[in-house]
Amino acid sequence: MGDMLQHSKNSAEKFGGVPSDYFAIHELMDLSKIFLGDWRHRALFHNTFGIHMMEKHIVGPTFVRKSDGVEMCTRTVVSAHIMEDIGVLPTPAEFLREMPLRAWMSKVDPKTRDRMQRMSIAGSSEPSNIDEVITWYPFPETMPKEPASYLIQMETPTGLYVFQALYMVEMNRFVIAMSKEKNDISDSVRFWAKMPIGPKTPK
Repeated sequence: MGDMLQHSKNSAEKFGGVPSDYFAIHELMDLSKIFLGDWRHRALFHNTFGIHMMEKHIVGPTFVRKSDGVEMCTRTVVSAHIMEDIGVLPTPAEFLREMPLRAWMSKVDPKTRDRMQRMSIAGSSEPSNIDEVITWYPFPETMPKEPASYLIQMETPTGLYVFQALYMVEMNRFVIAMSKEKNDISDSVRFWAKMPIGPKTPK
């Protein structure tokens, strides 16, 4: 679904009135698209918490159709919107249990705050010169296809650490980027990722 006009047409067919009677409520339901341009935006309002917020704090328990003055139940229209998009009425837990717990959710240290401020939300268009997401790939199951500098997660006797490393395609190995010896550390690498933090190289 995912279209305010189509949702409004469906509401008019189901509940009466004309599509424009429902524009405002369906626009509110999909307002989160402005900030995250993929299906994850539904985690904000497309659940029982979203229904509660629309009914108790944003729209009100009811609203009046402008075309004929009929009073409508907000919960009924919002629930129909969610059912059209997802097919069920999930709780927030259904979305949040898919979200990994991160240390910054409890307390953001200065380094993490600085990193987060340099990242944009996936799906947004601003800032245009910043890569948006970090995607980690298991190594050696998945290997880079070009020689470049990558982030790696390396397992050592004292724990897991993230470093910058160079990948040498012809020899299928990682070496520490700042090391003169170019020692092969591939046996210790568990994950690698493209370097996402900072401006992209102009084409």
